[in-house]
Amino acid sequence: MAIWRVKLSRVGAARWQTPQDFAHAVRGAALAGGLPLLRAKGDRGPWLVKAGAPPAMGHVSRGDYLELELEGPLTACVAAARLRAHLPPGMELLWMGRLPAGAPALQRAVQSIRYTVWNTSWDSSRLAAFEAAAHWPFWREKQDKTQEFDLKTYISRLEADGPQLRFDTAVRAQGVPKPHETVSALFSVPRAEAILLPVERLGVRLDRSRRPSQILEYL
Repeated sequence: MAIWRVKLSRVGAARWQTPQDFAHAVRGAALAGGLPLLRAKGDRGPWLVKAGAPPAMGHVSRGDYLELELEGPLTACVAAARLRAHLPPGMELLWMGRLPAGAPALQRAVQSIRYTVWNTSWDSSRLAAFEAAAHWPFWREKQDKTQEFDLKTYISRLEADGPQLRFDTAVRAQGVPKPHETVSALFSVPRAEAILLPVERLGVRLDRSRRPSQILEYL
């Protein structure tokens, strides 16, 4: 048995998949390609396909990660070719690698996500105010509960370039600000308007400090 980490992009119709649909699509491609995908608890449990910080529906993504548990000897080139051949339209395999023993699970390894959001322009005075501020709170209403976040502890590498706003968002167990929430909090834009802005996930930063140095990868 070995754990394989897969990096994919999603455009077009594929960006409207739910996280469950995304995992099911990769699982279906793996099975259609004859990859020896394992189940939990023998032959009766769920297929061992695990996602890490899936993007919201509608976002273009250049960095979606999944982990598959496969059995038997496989080379990265063979495994990648089998998976790629059966992915649905709009999904592209970017990278596939077999992890060594002791590598952290994907859900624990995701450290931050980098985004681009498009708008006509961005208020530079709001960006300067954010950079100078010690704290920048915002609130999320969820299931009759209010979550409070300090955006200064989550957002880094914030920069505007014409219509593009780029930033990194830290991923933490207590919650992660969504891109439209970040834009709404930074620029005082109603969330109902911010959620309509085009968003692209540029990549995901993984924690490599606890990962062994050896990894067999397909590029």
